[in-house]
Order: sequence, then C-alpha cells, then structure tokens
Amino acid sequence: DGSPTDAAARQELEARLERLMERRRAKKSEAATLAGDTAEMRQRLAALQAEEDGLRRHVRLLEGKAVQFDREREDLEQRRARAEASVQRHSTALRQSRGTREETPEEKDFRLQALREENKATLYAIAAVGEENPELAGAVEAALQELGLAPPSRPMSSR
Repeated sequence: DGSPTDAAARQELEARLERLMERRRAKKSEAATLAGDTAEMRQRLAALQAEEDGLRRHVRLLEGKAVQFDREREDLEQRRARAEASVQRHSTALRQSRGTREETPEEKDFRLQALREENKATLYAIAAVGEENPELAGAVEAALQELGLAPPSRPMSSR
C-alpha cells in the first residue's frame, strides 16, 4: 500500500469528490426544478397569450359593433329629423285649415302616443340592462318598483 500521506491525500480527495458529487446532485435537482418552473411558466404564458388574443378579438368585434351602432344611430337621427319636419309641416297645415294656432286634438293624441312609445322603449332598455348584467338585476328591479313601474312582460319588436 502507500504511505500515510498518500492515504490522507486519498481520503481528502475522496471527501472532496463526495462534496463535489453532492453539489452536482443539488445543482442537478435545482436545474430540474427550474426546468419544471420554466415549462409551467411557458404554459401559463401561452394560456395568457391565448386569452389575450381572445380578448383582442372580442374588443375588435365590439368596436365593429360600436361603429355599426353609430352608423345606425346617425341614420335613425336623420330619419327622425325628417319625420319631425314632416309632422311639423302637417301640423301647421292642419292648424291653418282649421283656422287655429292652438294644438289640435289630433296633435295632442299624436304627442301622447309618442310619449307612451318612448316610455315603453325606455322600460325595455332598462330591463335589458338588468338582463345583460345579472349583477344589476336586483337594483334595476328595485328602482322600477320604487317608481311604481312594472318591468315589461315581453320584448319589444325590432321594427
């Protein structure tokens, strides 16, 4: 065999090798943990990116609907302005034919009917807010009851 110095050097080298092997195992374990964490984070990132893509598509859809809604609203406002001008012309002609400046019974009936339709449309719009936002349904119903109004029983026709 060898001298005691060789044995001591050998033991020192074996102890050092054992420490290095232990460090290697610890580093390997740490690397495996980091690889697992990285894979998990990549999956989460991919899921978040997919969710973001979905939300972006939804936003684009809503923006498109908003543009379409604005166009329809502008069209309806123009139609309403033309209809109001026509009603005004006919009202003036009716008053002249009757020789009066006061509002005629027909005009009063027409105005009353318009108010009823507007009120009904408003009630349907309020009810729709409650239906589209269930978290607000209770508040909407309470507000209607407070005013002594019943929610509409059936949806309005979309004419």
